[in-house]
Amino acid sequence: MNSHSAGAIGSTSGTDAKWSVAFYVSDTPHTGRGLFTGRCYRSGALVFRVTGAEYEWASRTEADACSNPNFYGIRKDVWLDPDPPYGFVNHSCDPNLGVRGEREFVALRDISPGDELTVDYAITTDEVHWAMECRCAAPNCRGLIRSVQFLPPEVFARYLPYVNPYFQEVFQQDRPALSTPHESGSQQQTSYGTRHSNGLGDAG
Repeated sequence: MNSHSAGAIGSTSGTDAKWSVAFYVSDTPHTGRGLFTGRCYRSGALVFRVTGAEYEWASRTEADACSNPNFYGIRKDVWLDPDPPYGFVNHSCDPNLGVRGEREFVALRDISPGDELTVDYAITTDEVHWAMECRCAAPNCRGLIRSVQFLPPEVFARYLPYVNPYFQEVFQQDRPALSTPHESGSQQQTSYGTRHSNGLGDAG
């Protein structure tokens, strides 16, 4: 997701300056800009708790799914508009973050200084009309990212227990009814900045 300016998040001019902050925004090889960390986190550790305003809004069409670039879901028809720098968290099909509860992003594996922080956008939305062409370049890239209902079961299981309980429920209840993903959803090119193109940061 990212339509935010990268200013004032922390200097990226020089190694010492970069490593002096917990998070900083910098260029990525494939997806524009992303959120990086200058610290170490063990698997299972809390990396950050997202702050931002909550909005009630029902997304029912493709137009709806593309109308709020930086929002991500926390409950049924309740969305979070993340404060900077959290809008720069990019999608990856091999993410290093999961979600505990509604706002806590937790390390799925050990994270080192200089690593980009990424999450699988599928575990942050139940919008069946939303889709995003992925450019994460991970070996296991799925190519097209859809909502949580379309996640392969083995991928969903890999993220547990770090999936918002609401989306765990949606996956269990709705996935059987959605056996074949249609691919007519929006494939935005920039962001969770042009509805999760790859960011709660930049393109997926």
